Amino acid sequence: MWASDRPAFVKYLGGKHPQHSALAADVLEQAGEDGARWAIQEGLAHPTPRVRAQSASLLGRTRVRGVASRVAALLKDENEEVREMAARALSRIG
Repeated sequence: MWASDRPAFVKYLGGKHPQHSALAADVLEQAGEDGARWAIQEGLAHPTPRVRAQSASLLGRTRVRGVASRVAALLKDENEEVREMAARALSRIG
């Protein structure tokens, strides 16, 4: 995946269509650790709760190392789904 394509995939994580969100998450996951790390920088701080939640979920699925503190910060997020996804991600990250 080209670095210039990643913003579009992060945007689709929070899309209104679940199929788009799932596809974007799959593409970022397939990008490996580099793609997941990029999602941290963009997705965890995104203004849309669904993007933050999907980014946390992605990090949990890919088990990226060194991100626990960034994901743990989402445990205090105002959105319940974001908090739940952060907790699940942390349980997988270890």
